[in-house]
Amino acid sequence: MQAKAHVLLVRLLPKLVRATGAVRGEIGVGVDRVAMDELL
Repeated sequence: MQAKAHVLLVRLLPKLVRATGAVRGEIGVGVDRVAMDELL
């Protein structure tokens, strides 16, 4: 179950980053990248 959730997260994160980046601008993308690095 955990592994499946992780795979889903990895697949969805780029889309989320792109969407939030489009809404909030480059700063949002940078923040999301940092958050992603923290998670992984």
